[in-house]
Amino acid sequence: MTEHYVKNAESVVTSFKELLSEDQREAVGEENFSQLTMLIEAGIANLLLLNMEKVADKIEDLAHAVRNDAERFDDN
Repeated sequence: MTEHYVKNAESVVTSFKELLSEDQREAVGEENFSQLTMLIEAGIANLLLLNMEKVADKIEDLAHAVRNDAERFDDN
């Protein structure tokens, strides 16, 4: 996980903690907040990978279209 995703996840958890009272934060505990941070990091990474796959599919489709156009260029 890159440092950028870690910082984003930590920022989300920090913002969430600010919504809770001190008693609630203590009840949840740092270990659970750490687990929440890891879950958010995983969610960010998963979303990024899904988006990258979509972009890769679009690039592949475009490459096929360009190849088809190039192969037919002499036909015009």
